[in-house]
Amino acid sequence: MRTTYKPLALFLLLALALAACTGGGASPTAPPATAPAQPETPATAAAAPAAEATQPPPSEVEPTPAEETFQAEKVTEGLATLKSYRATFTMAFEGTQEGKPVQWTFEMKMEATKDPVASRLTYMGSGTEDASKLSGFEIVQVGDMQYMKFGEGAGNCIASSAGEQPSEVGEIFKPDDILGGLSNARRAGPDQTINGVRARHYTFDEKALLGLSGLTRAQGEAWVAVDGNYVVKYTLTAEGRDVLFGKPNTEGKLTWTYEVTDINQAFEITPPADCQGPAEDIPIMTDATEKGTFGSMITYKTASALKDVVAFYQDEMPKHGWQAGGEEPFMTEQMAMLAYEKEGRKASITITVDNGQVSVLISVEEK
Repeated sequence: MRTTYKPLALFLLLALALAACTGGGASPTAPPATAPAQPETPATAAAAPAAEATQPPPSEVEPTPAEETFQAEKVTEGLATLKSYRATFTMAFEGTQEGKPVQWTFEMKMEATKDPVASRLTYMGSGTEDASKLSGFEIVQVGDMQYMKFGEGAGNCIASSAGEQPSEVGEIFKPDDILGGLSNARRAGPDQTINGVRARHYTFDEKALLGLSGLTRAQGEAWVAVDGNYVVKYTLTAEGRDVLFGKPNTEGKLTWTYEVTDINQAFEITPPADCQGPAEDIPIMTDATEKGTFGSMITYKTASALKDVVAFYQDEMPKHGWQAGGEEPFMTEQMAMLAYEKEGRKASITITVDNGQVSVLISVEEK
């Protein structure tokens, strides 16, 4: 059984460091069977009751169909087949921790598009210190860039090349880390329309939950798309320990709702307003890789030689309105430092060579 704590613990550390039977048609009625010839009997013999001739033989009774079930290792299975979607996961806990009352709420919102490729995850929480730490955290990927935002303000944002993050960031807290999966959820009634999608209805208890431990009792419902076999809606009410934050000696009632909306609808995902990457007047080498920004700091790597990077900035900075600062350029075979000024701002450019790899660090600040 998979534990849910490692991804969340990594997530919290990062936040702190930066501030898813049709029945056959009716059988035709068989004609009454012709009774075989009988020996002559007295005229007073009673006729067989007419009702008995209309009873179908036992072999014509349709067998009860086997109960249909649903299983998925991850509740979010199938979403990748959609052109676009939005999803919301809300979770609430009320109980006690070491005998003292505790209550918190948590919400995660997700959205994704295939053309163009983009996604967004946002987190909100309240009620406890741990839940509050999640609030305002946002991860956005647009094309080949990824943006991570911690609260308000341009200084609380990191922009970087997508796919080039450390593993603990690439494995940041996701819905599946809580939701887990389902096994042998039972079909319940006819299809329903949920969020504009025809869906099969299932119910389940704690024995159907995959990847979750510590819940002593649970009752839930799931609606699974007929076309696509992905979970459109999932609700759960459970009793047991706190499965999100994993605090010791914490028991209570847990409720959650997971819902997918705006399925295959047109919408646009854009970077956070305060996290747009380098300023437009800061030139970047065309062969730049592993690009990143943190507030007013810009970093990247280049395959160009150190002397060519120096020449690039000495040529391009004046074209963008920057003038050489009062400090003389500092250059060695392994490092170069350049300084420029513009309208009350100062740009410091540090170019270094490490094992043949050239890295560029640009810091922009108010004078």
